[in-house]
Amino acid sequence: MLTVTLTKVTSGEHFADLDMTNHLLARTGETIEANGQIKGPPRIQVMDPSRESPWDTGAFDDALEFDFQIPQTVEEAVELKGGKYGFNNQYSGHFLHLQNPDVVTVSDPENKSVLERWEEMRSMEDAKFDKDWYLADRYEPPDELNEAMQFILPKTLGDPFSMDEQTQLRNMGNRDCTTNSTRLR
Repeated sequence: MLTVTLTKVTSGEHFADLDMTNHLLARTGETIEANGQIKGPPRIQVMDPSRESPWDTGAFDDALEFDFQIPQTVEEAVELKGGKYGFNNQYSGHFLHLQNPDVVTVSDPENKSVLERWEEMRSMEDAKFDKDWYLADRYEPPDELNEAMQFILPKTLGDPFSMDEQTQLRNMGNRDCTTNSTRLR
């Protein structure tokens, strides 16, 4: 259910039958009687049967022969150096004044394209990958990993909330989750 509250342009102005959906959806010029019958301009125009059909006269022959397809072409991608990064590519210039460059895995990210940064990151990950560590976890997993792997989600997890659960959620109210340090700012 979606509830929308709107203010009127002219305060106190009365609008009749706003709760009747068929009145709101009526086309311009249509009226809906109390019994629900629609009165208004005809929606279908009946043509004179003595006139010839435009299909028979050949009025649409040119349109039928015309090729409406537009040729599709893919533009070549342009690599920009020093592109943006971060969530939704909103950021740039954050790595220019770093005091500790060791926290950044990609060297000189400001002057590399997205593809260059990705390729460098992948090559570093591949170089750091340890097959022995992977195989040890695969064949002799620690107890914590076994416990996590054996966990079975409850079958009711995807079920909608009951009315009692929905009421409990509504009654919880809003909580302020800011820390003391952020409140002092």
